[in-house]
Amino acid sequence: MPTNAIGTAVTHTYFSFPLLMRKTVPSNHNAFGMTDLFGYQNLKMDRIHLDLAPAKRLSLLIEQGWLQVASVHDGVHGGAGSTMVKAPLGGFLSDDIGREFDASGQHVFLRNNLTLNFGIARFSPGALMQQNAHGADLTEGHFGLTYKFKVNRKDSVH
Repeated sequence: MPTNAIGTAVTHTYFSFPLLMRKTVPSNHNAFGMTDLFGYQNLKMDRIHLDLAPAKRLSLLIEQGWLQVASVHDGVHGGAGSTMVKAPLGGFLSDDIGREFDASGQHVFLRNNLTLNFGIARFSPGALMQQNAHGADLTEGHFGLTYKFKVNRKDSVH
């Protein structure tokens, strides 16, 4: 089991209600939300997600996550492992980092050659972040197109 900087076990609790076992965003954002603010150190997360396929070529993923520090005596760490918020001498007054809401989806066009990816993520800071000068909400959106094509290569003999 992974541990944080002071040796406390990092636990992950996931409540999953998948209707379609397919991720809409192929990245590591799956770990702790699409805003991708936090690393694996000193972190606990409870998450509920709903994966839907309302139409043949459309899939949607809706998630709500709650983030806490595993130990109030260790800092809050970013995705690169550096300390974002250092714990005060007596520890944080709260373990509540905040919550994140993610909604994303994809729609496939042109005989599966063109895919539209879209989504929005919102992080709302909890008491720990607000009490340590990190109290601003963060909202991010994304939009992208992926075109897949085949290249047939013929080896020629000279």
